[in-house]
Amino acid sequence: TVMLSLLLLPTGGLGLVFEEIELSIPPSLEQGPPPGEQLYTVTHDPEKTPEPVTIPCRADAVPPPQYSWLKDGQKWDPNTMEGVVITEGEGSITIVNPQAEHEGWYQCVVTNPAGRLYTDLVHLHRSQLGYFSSKEPKVVTVTLGDPLSLECGSPTGYPPPTTKWMLQTTDGGLRHLGNSRITIDDHGTLRFAYVTHDDASDDALYACMASSATRTEYRVGNWVYLNVSVPAEDGEELMDSVPVKQYVGEEEMIVLEGEQLELFCIYSGVPTPTVQWTKEVHGTDGALELMYRESVLRVPSVAASDAGVYRCSASNGAGEGEMHSFDVAVQSSPVLEEAPMSLSLHVGRTGTFTCRGRGSPAPSVTWTRDGKPLRQTGETVTFSNVTPKDKSVLACNVSNIHGYTYATAYLDILCKCSSLSR
Repeated sequence: TVMLSLLLLPTGGLGLVFEEIELSIPPSLEQGPPPGEQLYTVTHDPEKTPEPVTIPCRADAVPPPQYSWLKDGQKWDPNTMEGVVITEGEGSITIVNPQAEHEGWYQCVVTNPAGRLYTDLVHLHRSQLGYFSSKEPKVVTVTLGDPLSLECGSPTGYPPPTTKWMLQTTDGGLRHLGNSRITIDDHGTLRFAYVTHDDASDDALYACMASSATRTEYRVGNWVYLNVSVPAEDGEELMDSVPVKQYVGEEEMIVLEGEQLELFCIYSGVPTPTVQWTKEVHGTDGALELMYRESVLRVPSVAASDAGVYRCSASNGAGEGEMHSFDVAVQSSPVLEEAPMSLSLHVGRTGTFTCRGRGSPAPSVTWTRDGKPLRQTGETVTFSNVTPKDKSVLACNVSNIHGYTYATAYLDILCKCSSLSR
């Protein structure tokens, strides 16, 4: 605590008046960990320079604050873990060569005599990409004109790897598959509406490729040699067939605002079916025809207005296929609309902190004081007839099932202690 002494001029024959004003200020965060998830890569190649991970934590306070850390909810001393460097004069830590044991939830705690502040939680998560199971290429024989599905058997990984199919030649070269009859679903399965002689393997094998958005590497595996047979009774002629559902996604979906929406509606049939999409908006009558003619409907960044019932149907020269419906609900993580403001109150006064957020489902608001939960819940917390003991750091947490947002403010008590002499 810092005390400031003021000398006031005498009035009315009185002596000198001294006032001491307490200037202790609780911690105020200047830079903290980004909330949510932070990915890192473990380097196994001794010739490759590791990519360090930094979690910032810097605050301002009077007197200067002390820093400590929690890992997975438990007290954790960065000095006890090899390869962790603490930035001088602040609480920021840098993991020079991140390994598997560094995975976990981290939170910085900032303390001085006037209060305690907890930062957002950050989750350090390893980026990983596994391998395909070691298998020899398999031979698949399919009848001319029939539909076909080839499963990828993608390796595990985090974030989940992206899969696509290629043709791999005997010399290791890769060729893209480009044909309207062929679609890859959201599980990585390669789907043929029908098979022709052009799909047969000659100098190349079908191969599934898995890649990670956070890693500069990919895996290739699950090779398939495709034979196309011809039934003796039909000969080389392709027989028309009506569209049949080959693969469709879940009928009910919840998508977060800002994420990508993908609806899969894959039909088999000869000739290749054309897919038509319509959308019903919740609370209205009728349907809006969408200008999509592909098997996969994609909305790159979903908004609340994208909620509704989507329907797909397919037709070709042989007839029409069965319709399929998707009921799409759009929800959102909490967003802070009004953050609490720091207050400076004289002893005996009353002050209110307000914290409002929006989200879907509607978020709840909880409060902590110097890191300890308050019984009060809701958008406001009021302090009445305050005393110097009420000086503290307040934090509100606005959360729903999709996440949370966090804000802090401090309550400063202006304390005057006067002495009078004659």
